[in-house]
Amino acid sequence: MDVKGFYYDELHFNYPSRKQIGDCLRKEDISVIFALSPKTPMEIGGFFYKLVCAVLINCYKTENDLPEKMYTKLIKEHLGNRGSVVKLRDGYTNLGQIIETKYNEITSVLQVFATGGSDILKFKFYSACDTNVMRNTDTCKRPADGKLTYILEAELLNCPPSGDQEIREVYFPLKGTNEKKKFRFILNCS
Repeated sequence: MDVKGFYYDELHFNYPSRKQIGDCLRKEDISVIFALSPKTPMEIGGFFYKLVCAVLINCYKTENDLPEKMYTKLIKEHLGNRGSVVKLRDGYTNLGQIIETKYNEITSVLQVFATGGSDILKFKFYSACDTNVMRNTDTCKRPADGKLTYILEAELLNCPPSGDQEIREVYFPLKGTNEKKKFRFILNCS
């Protein structure tokens, strides 16, 4: 802080937004696990939780459910549902079980999503998953035979900024696998 009490390092450091963190998690196929202490929030810095929850994401209900509600809301609204919240037991004896359970949950579903192009293109995904009816979804349980079909619908939201033809490459990773497809969209409003 400077002599006037202002934090001056904010001019030197640019911290990512919650949306940027969520985009990075999606791009790199990372799921976050917030493992909460068995202690109550007041025992581990309840003021911090109250402040973050009240100011940033407005989710304060009671002191005991505060961290779980806060992180759940953070995951849902800002991290693209790329995580989960779990409670640890005293002595953290369930940590290994939590990691194994969450790994199995993550790998039991397949999810397709777009990286890039969202400023000008809107995507919808359709799949029959484990039924014979196509529906609007980006997530399916991993099929036993390993075969899954997605239909992609792309909508041009705006003409390219240049007004001329523009080519956009968009990758569609399949969460739960190492696969990704690249599509080249030729955008032309004339």
